[in-house]
Amino acid sequence: MKSNVSSVMSCLEALDTMKSTLEKDVQALGNDLAVPAEQAIQKAKEEAFGLFEEMLTRKEKADSTRNALSVLQRFRFLFNLPANIEKNIRKGDYEMVINDYARAKSLFHDTEVAVFKRVYQEVEQRIEQFREMLLEKLKNQPSTVEEQKRLVKFLVNLETPNDPAWQCVCHNKGWLLSVLNETKDKHIALAASTENRENFNSFTQLDMPQVVKFIVDITEKFSDHFPNMWKLGQAYLGGQLHIRENSESNDKQGLPKNIQFKNMVIEVMKKLCCLIRMGILPDSLHSLSVQQLQALGTWPKAEHLTPWLPYCLRSIRNCFSGLLKLELPEDMLNPVQLLIFDLKVHAMKTLFSQASQDIQNLDERETWVVEIDDINGGTTQLPLLFENRVVETLQLVRETVLQCGPKETDIFLQINVQAAVKQSSLSLLQAFATALDKMAQALKNKDNKQLKHLSPRMAPVNHSMFMDEETDKPSDEAKCLIILSNCSYTVKSVIPRLQDSLNKYGYPDMQLVIKSSVTRFHEVSSKLFDLYVERKCDPVVGAIEPRMYAGSFNWELDYKPTGVSLYIKQTIMDMIEIHSEVFAISHLLLYECTDNYEGNSNIQATLNIRALEDAMSAYKTSQTSKHFMACRGKLKPFPNPKDAELVNELLRTFKNQIWLQLLCFKEEGFVTV
Repeated sequence: MKSNVSSVMSCLEALDTMKSTLEKDVQALGNDLAVPAEQAIQKAKEEAFGLFEEMLTRKEKADSTRNALSVLQRFRFLFNLPANIEKNIRKGDYEMVINDYARAKSLFHDTEVAVFKRVYQEVEQRIEQFREMLLEKLKNQPSTVEEQKRLVKFLVNLETPNDPAWQCVCHNKGWLLSVLNETKDKHIALAASTENRENFNSFTQLDMPQVVKFIVDITEKFSDHFPNMWKLGQAYLGGQLHIRENSESNDKQGLPKNIQFKNMVIEVMKKLCCLIRMGILPDSLHSLSVQQLQALGTWPKAEHLTPWLPYCLRSIRNCFSGLLKLELPEDMLNPVQLLIFDLKVHAMKTLFSQASQDIQNLDERETWVVEIDDINGGTTQLPLLFENRVVETLQLVRETVLQCGPKETDIFLQINVQAAVKQSSLSLLQAFATALDKMAQALKNKDNKQLKHLSPRMAPVNHSMFMDEETDKPSDEAKCLIILSNCSYTVKSVIPRLQDSLNKYGYPDMQLVIKSSVTRFHEVSSKLFDLYVERKCDPVVGAIEPRMYAGSFNWELDYKPTGVSLYIKQTIMDMIEIHSEVFAISHLLLYECTDNYEGNSNIQATLNIRALEDAMSAYKTSQTSKHFMACRGKLKPFPNPKDAELVNELLRTFKNQIWLQLLCFKEEGFVTV
C-alpha cells in the first residue's frame, strides 16, 4: 500500500467525483440511466456496421479461403489421390497406385472429418474399380505365369476379398477346359462341312482327315497352356503365389488345396484323353454315360484314317514328352499313358488289317508277266508285292508302335495283346493265300470248255511262255500253273524271310502263325493242283479210248503183239506236252490209270502199262503206285514164260525208239535201255 498510496488516493477521488456526478444525473434523469446508454451504444454499433460491414465480410471470406487453402495444402495428397489413381492406372504404374492407397488408408481410414470421409470414399470406389480391372486382366488368357503372379500380388496387396491366388489357379483350369471344348467344337464343325464337300469332290488318302488335324491342334494347345496351370498350382502350394495368411486351406468338403489341385489336373488330363478317344477310339468309351458321350461331341465317320494313326500317335507322344518334363506324379499321367497304350494297340491292329485288305486285293494287280530263274522257276510280281507290303507294315509298326518312350508300357507284356498281334499276323500272312484262292476260284468259275494245248516257245526275258498271241494273255491252264508257282515260291522263300523279319523286329513267337499260314497255302496249292489236273487230264484220258480203237482195233481179236500201241505213244506225247508246260513253271504230279484184259490183249495191256509206268517212274509216289497196282491187279499172269520175254523185248524196243522223249521224264538225265 505504501508504494501505491498516491494511486489509491487518485482512485478514491475519482470514485467520489463519479458519485457526485451520478447523484446529479439521477436527480435530473431519474432512476433508468442504462436505456439512453444502450441506445447510444446500439446507434454507435449500427453506424459502425454501416461503415465497416463490407470490409468485415471480405475479411471473413479471406479467413475462410486462407483456412481452406491451408487445409488443402496440408492434405493435398488425399484430395489429389483419385485423379492420381486414374493417371497411374492409365500409365500402368500399378505399384504406385497400391502404395498411395495403402498410405491413404493408414491416414484416413478412421477419420471423422466429413470432407475427408467423402474424398476417401471416392478413393475406395476407384480402388474397387481397379480391383475389378485386375481380376478381369487375370481372366484374360493366355497369359504368362509371371504376369499372372504379378496380378495376383497386386490383388493380394489391395486386400481383394476371397483368395485371388486360388481363384487364378481355378480359372486357369476352367479356361483350359473351355479351350479343349472349343477346339473340339470347331473341328467337328469343319469335319461336317468337309464331309458335305466330299460328296461333290474326290477325297484322297493324301488329304489329312479333320480328326487328325483336331488331334494335332488339341495336343499342341494342351502342351502350350497346361504348363502354366501346373506351374501356378505348384507356386500356390509352395507358398510362392502371395497367398493371404488368413485364406482357407480347405474347400467346403474339407479337401486340402493340394488334393483339390490334383483333382483339377486329373480332370483336364481325362478331358483331353476322352476328346481324343472320341475322335479315333470311340469304342473305348463304352463305360461313359450317354450324357458324357454327348458332351464329347459326335464325329462324322472318317475315311482313310488308318495311314494317319502313326501321325496321331506321334502327336500324342510329343504332348506326353512335354508333360514328363514337368515331373508330374505317376497317377496324374495315367490317363495319357493308357491312351497311348490303347492307341498303339489299335494302330497295330488297324495297320495290319489295312495291309491284309491290300494284300487280299493283289489279284487285281496281276500282270501275268513271268520271270524265270533256275532256282524258283517262273513267278510273277505278286509274291514280292506281298512280301514288300508285309515288311513295310512290320517296319511301320515297329517304328511307330513297338518303340517305347519314357514311362510307356511295352504292349507285348500283356498276353491279350500278344494273342491279338498273332491273330493279326496270321490274317496278314494268309491274306495272300486268299488272293491266290480268289484267282483260282475265278479260273474255276470261268466257262472255258475249249482247252488249248500250249507249246513252249522262245520268249523274250520277262515275258510269259504261255501268252496267247491273240489276246496277249495266258491261257487258263497257264494261269493256273503261274498261281501254283507263286504259291510254291511264297511257301519256300517268302514266308521264311517274313518269319526272320518278325523275329528281327521283336514280335512274339510266331511258330504257330507260320505253320498255320503254310497250311493255308498248301490248301490253295491243292485246290489249284486239282483244278489243273482236272483241266489237263480229262482231255488226255478222254482221248485214250478213241485212239485205242482207232483203225477198227478190237481187243477180242487175237493179234500177236509187235510193239507198244500207238495210243500209248500218243498219250505219252500228250503227257510230254503237258510236262513241258509244267516244267517251264512248276513241277506237278500227274496221275493215270488203265483197264484189264486177257490173252494177247493181256500181253498188250501189260506192255502198255509197263511202258507208261517206266516212263513215269521218276514221278512215282505211293498214290501212283496204288493206281498202277490196281491196273496190274486186273491183268492175269502170263501162262507162257515167252510172253514175259516178248513184253520185255518190245519194251526195250520202245525205249530205244523214243529214248529222247523219255529223257525229259528222267531226273538223272539218262534212259535205261
